[in-house]
Amino acid sequence: MGLPYWEVNVNPGNYIAYTDQLGNYLFNNIPEGTYTVSEVLQTNWTQTCPVPIPPGEYQNVVVTAGQFVSGKDFGNYASSPTVDLACYVGGGPARPGFYKSYGITYQNNGNVPSEATVVLTLPADVVFIYCSPGGVYNAGAGTVTWNINTFPPGWTDWLTVTVLIPASVPLGTTLTSSARILPEIGDANPADNLASETQTVTGSYDPNEKLVSPEGVIQRTDMLTYQINFQNVGTDTAFNIIVRDTLDPNLDISTFTSGASIHPYTYAITGREISWIFPDINLPDSIVNEAASHGFVKFTAFPMPGVPAGTFIENRASIFFDFNPPVITNTVSNQIASPPPCAYIPGDINSNGQANGIDVTYGVSYLKGGNAPRDSCDCPPMAFPFYASMDVNGNCAANGIDITYFVSYLKGQQPALLYCQDCPPAGRASPPMPTVMPTKSPEMKIKAKINRLE
Repeated sequence: MGLPYWEVNVNPGNYIAYTDQLGNYLFNNIPEGTYTVSEVLQTNWTQTCPVPIPPGEYQNVVVTAGQFVSGKDFGNYASSPTVDLACYVGGGPARPGFYKSYGITYQNNGNVPSEATVVLTLPADVVFIYCSPGGVYNAGAGTVTWNINTFPPGWTDWLTVTVLIPASVPLGTTLTSSARILPEIGDANPADNLASETQTVTGSYDPNEKLVSPEGVIQRTDMLTYQINFQNVGTDTAFNIIVRDTLDPNLDISTFTSGASIHPYTYAITGREISWIFPDINLPDSIVNEAASHGFVKFTAFPMPGVPAGTFIENRASIFFDFNPPVITNTVSNQIASPPPCAYIPGDINSNGQANGIDVTYGVSYLKGGNAPRDSCDCPPMAFPFYASMDVNGNCAANGIDITYFVSYLKGQQPALLYCQDCPPAGRASPPMPTVMPTKSPEMKIKAKINRLE
């Protein structure tokens, strides 16, 4: 049995592909060279092929021009039976008097076959039109329910619902839907059994667009949810569509998760470029079938952990309809929030309220791999965390040079402990003044003894 949606890597080059529903994977246009092919082993699975394990990878795979390399198969078995179901939901644009489509993606992320029930709860403002086969609409509860027969580990599938937004719905109305996959009891990760989607009812818009939530100023710990909307506004059916998105360098690609869509897709990662492939999508043009001419794909990612405050994170996508030139979406932008003023005492590396020789010892210990200073500041353009209390020479870095400066200050050879002008202590706007009175350091003697080993 093939394992779908497992990650396979080819290096050097950091080429990434994912297996299809049958467990097959394919890398296109790999340059000539010698490579290593490896899989990313998933939780609660044990690898059996290729041997030896470790490393469990194919090394010295030679690729030449025009060559098709095959037979690089991987084997795995479920080492600890685990149930882990997940679902994602997204929706197309919301306009009064028009149809809106919802897409639910559900997955078996566990390692055992599972049955499931998927429930989509619709906003009260919309009118249900139709849904994927097997769905049952409950008008009183405003829900659509599917009972999913047993599906294998790694399996991903898609469900759709189409609704009508009445012309009477005011612009600015917020429409929130939610999708849930059951059962949750016994699920290894119940947090991803529930997902929601919120859209604001708008007027005229560009159908090929990029959205991000939250918008504007964010914290570096916020998860960014992106949605790429596309519509066939041509004059004939679009048979194949590819959506490409290059992640901003300030997004952590290791946190990337592909999400909901109305249509089945596969995706691949090359460097920082994500490509979603919708083969045989057969998307009708908007004149023939406006409601069915829309599509979208969602994904999430987090900012890099150390991205400085004030940094902008920008993103846009390219949409390829068959062999036509790409349609470029708008650019969405977020900015990492500026932090509040940082409260610290220059030289107080151990945060005990004073700056003295004990702090020198603490700083030396940190540089040798010990505990980090307790006070950290978020001060662009320095990367976070910035240990401002240790930067006593004012060069906006915290390193061994500061320890040397600190010792000189304690010996009376420097007039003051300084601070970084880009990260002043809270309430300090004037030039630095001594934070402690330097005292003459006692003489230090070093004793050494050489022992002879008998």
